[in-house]
Amino acid sequence: MIVFNRYLLFEKIKTLSKNTTNSNCSDLDLLTRNKNKEVDNIDLSVLISRCKSYNISIQLESLKLREYIFKNSLDIKPRFSTNLSKDQLDDLLFFIKYKPFIVCENDKNLGFSIVSKENYEYLCNIHLNDEESYEVIRNDPLEDCIDKINKTLFELTLNSNISQRIFELLLIKNKCDLGKFRILPKIHKNILLKPFVENVSHILKDSQQLLQDCEKLYIDKGPFIYSGDFESLYTNMEPNHCCNTLTEYLKDKLPFNLISPLGQRKGVAMGCKCGPRLANLYIFLLERHWLSTIKEVILYARFIDDILIIAKQKINLSNLFECFLYLKLNIKNDKKVEFLDLIVSYDKFLCKLKFNVFIKPTNNGNYLLPSSNHPDFIYKNIPLALFTSIRRICTSLIDYLLYSFKISLCLLKRNYDFNLICKISNQIGVLNRSDLLPYKNRSHNKISNSIKTCFAFDSNLKFLKNNIRDQFLVTKKEFSWLNNYDPFIFYKLFPNLAMLTVHNSKIYNYPCYFFTDKCQQYNCKICNYIFSLNYVTVGNKIIPLMSSGNCDTSNIVYIILCIKCNEFYIGETSKTLRTRIYQHLYSIKKFRLFLDENVLGYHFRSSKHNIYTDFRTCIFKKGFSSDFNRKSIEADLIQFFKNILTVKLINSKFPFFQSKTILSFAKQI
Repeated sequence: MIVFNRYLLFEKIKTLSKNTTNSNCSDLDLLTRNKNKEVDNIDLSVLISRCKSYNISIQLESLKLREYIFKNSLDIKPRFSTNLSKDQLDDLLFFIKYKPFIVCENDKNLGFSIVSKENYEYLCNIHLNDEESYEVIRNDPLEDCIDKINKTLFELTLNSNISQRIFELLLIKNKCDLGKFRILPKIHKNILLKPFVENVSHILKDSQQLLQDCEKLYIDKGPFIYSGDFESLYTNMEPNHCCNTLTEYLKDKLPFNLISPLGQRKGVAMGCKCGPRLANLYIFLLERHWLSTIKEVILYARFIDDILIIAKQKINLSNLFECFLYLKLNIKNDKKVEFLDLIVSYDKFLCKLKFNVFIKPTNNGNYLLPSSNHPDFIYKNIPLALFTSIRRICTSLIDYLLYSFKISLCLLKRNYDFNLICKISNQIGVLNRSDLLPYKNRSHNKISNSIKTCFAFDSNLKFLKNNIRDQFLVTKKEFSWLNNYDPFIFYKLFPNLAMLTVHNSKIYNYPCYFFTDKCQQYNCKICNYIFSLNYVTVGNKIIPLMSSGNCDTSNIVYIILCIKCNEFYIGETSKTLRTRIYQHLYSIKKFRLFLDENVLGYHFRSSKHNIYTDFRTCIFKKGFSSDFNRKSIEADLIQFFKNILTVKLINSKFPFFQSKTILSFAKQI
C-alpha cells in the first residue's frame, strides 16, 4: 500500500474559498482595517496559530488524481529489498544508542573521525571555558528575538510597507532551535580540532570563477605566485572591530548582531548563514587599501580565507600582513602553489597560467555506493560531475587523462559500472575546455509552471514517479484548467549513516506497523473480538492500519470484519472502542428479522454465521483534532474500499463528503 501525504496533492486556487470548512478571511485583513490598534496589544501567538491551522478542503481534482494513482498501482508488484538486513539494522540501532565514542565529521569532506567521549567532552570544555571567546547566557534570547521580528513584520504590514503575502511568507510560525556546539576535526592540518556550529551553509562560488578570469590572461614573463590562507579566520575575528568596520562602511543600511545565541565573545559562529558573506565583506574592507596602493599585482583572488596573488615582481608582504591587523595570514611563494582544488603554475610556452587538479593526501575516494537507496540518476551524475570538473580544471589534456584514470579506479573500487565510466570519461575528454568554463544558465520556467510534489525516495517504488505523471495526464482530460500545469516530482532522502551516527538523526520506522491490542482487563468482553493483525486483506491487496490502540481507545475510525465472507463495515465514534463495539454486539444479538433495521444484525444473524468466530474488529485511525476530520476519514475510507478496491461493504449508508480535510492514508500534521 502506498501512503500519500495530503501536502503532495494540489489545491485549486480559484475555488479555494468555496470549499473550506472554516472562513478563510485572513486575520491580518481584519486587523489592518483598524490601523489605530497598537502592535503590542495584538496576541501574535493567536495569529500565528490561525495561520497554521486553516482547515482547507482537499480539492476534487486531488481526490480524482489519487483515485487514478491507486487504481493503477494496485496491480503492480514491486520488489521489496533493502540494503540493510534486519540484523544489520538492529546492530546499527544498538550501536547508535550505546556507542562508547563520538563519530565526528571531518573538515573538507574527508570522511569521519572517532573520538572517545571523554576526550570529546574535554576538548569541548577547553573551547567553551575560554572566557575570551564565549560567555554564559542565563536566559535564552531566542524567543524575544522571534517576537521582535514578528512584531516588526506586523508593524510594517499595518503601515503598508510590505504586502500581506510577504508578511505570511516571512512570519516565523514554527519553533526555532539554537545552534549546537560540536567539534570538527581538521585532519588535513597539524591542528587536530576546531570548534564548529551545526547547520553549515556554504553559499559561495567555487574555483570555476578563477578559471574563467584566467582564461584570457597572458603574462609576458614568469610571475611570482603566492598562495595564502588565514589561520582560523572565523574564530579569530574580533566582533567589536568587525561590527564597527562594517557599520561604518554600510552607513547603517544593514543591522548586524555578531554576538551569537551561544554567547560567543570572540569570532563569528561558523554555522550562521551570514558567516561567509560577513567574513568576505570584512576581509574586503581590510584589504581594499592595500589593493589600491599595490601596482605590481597582475591578479588577486580570494575565496573567503584563501588568497591567490600573481605579481610581476616580488612584493613586500609586510604591508599585506599589516592591513589585516590582528589576523594571522600564512603566505607561500613557489613555482607551483595550491589554491582550493587547484595547482597553479606558469606555462612559459603559452605565457599563461597553468592549472592542475589538487587532491589532498587524505582524500580516500569514498564515493556513494551504487547499492545505496538513491535515485538512479545520482550514480550517473557522480562520474559526470567528477570528469567534468577535472576537464574544466586541467589546462592540458594529458593531465585530464591522468586524473580521469585515477578517478576511474576509485569509482571501480566502489562498484560503479565500468562501461558507464568509460563512456562518460570519453565524452567529457573530447569536449573543448573553454566551453566548460562559463556557469550554466539554469532555467526555472519548468518549476514555476509546475505543481510540486515531494516524497521520500524508495528504490522499491521507482514506478511511482512515472505513475503519478501518467495519471496526471488522465486527470487533465477531466479538468481542463490543469492543462497549463505539469507535475514536478522531486525526492527527499531517508537519513544516511552519517546523519544517524554523527548528527543523531532518527531512523524512520518505515514501514510502520500498527496493531489493535487487547486491553487485558478482567471480564472485558470485547478483547475476544479484537483482530490481531496490523493489516486487513482484500483479495491479494494488503491495507495497513494507520494507528495503534486497544479497547479503551476513543475518537477513532474502526473496521469490523466478517471473517467468513471477507466483508467489511467501516464506522467512526468519539466513544471508546469497547463502548461502540458493545453497542454493535448488543444490536446483533437483539436483532429481529423483518422488524429491525440493522445491517450488522442482518448480516451476522443470517444462516451459517457464528458471531464468536466470524466477528472481528480493529482500529484504523485515532486521535482526530475534530469530529469533522474523523467523519472525513470515515467517508474517504468507505469510498476507497467501495470505488477503488471494489469491495462489498456491509454498510448500507455511504456518507458523501465533498469537502474533505484529511485523507485515510495521510499522516496528521
